[in-house]
Amino acid sequence: VYGCPALDHFETSLLACLANMMGKERRHAWPSYATLARYTKISLSKVKRTVAALRRRGLLLVGKRPAKAGPVNDYSIDWDGLV
Repeated sequence: VYGCPALDHFETSLLACLANMMGKERRHAWPSYATLARYTKISLSKVKRTVAALRRRGLLLVGKRPAKAGPVNDYSIDWDGLV
């Protein structure tokens, strides 16, 4: 993620945070927007806009995952799209 010229600072921070949350397998993570904002030190509104921008570009895939409190976002990164 770091050093990818196609990403701005916010996109790099968000993808790096998600990758860290995914662990070794680098497959899925399901943090809330609030958690992403807290970990990246990016405002909640900017996190939402950055997620939307990465989705439009096809670099971030967002599905739904069942949880006790209701469905949550399930993030995966298109690693091939970053090169």
